[in-house]
Amino acid sequence: MSQEIRTADVRQAASRLTTIAGVRQVLVAEQQKAGAGGGVVMEGRDIGTVVFPNAELKIFLRRPR
Repeated sequence: MSQEIRTADVRQAASRLTTIAGVRQVLVAEQQKAGAGGGVVMEGRDIGTVVFPNAELKIFLRRPR
């Protein structure tokens, strides 16, 4: 399952779904609940800017070109 959710089709579907304001609001709230106790590692485009803007540590990676 972990490989299947990392396909381009799934990423594109997730991107489309998160443009719906209500879906986005619920997802951000769930991510914040999941990380509320600390000690988590999360990745995503806006984890450090929207979900956890005051995170203790943020590491930004850039893909090589």
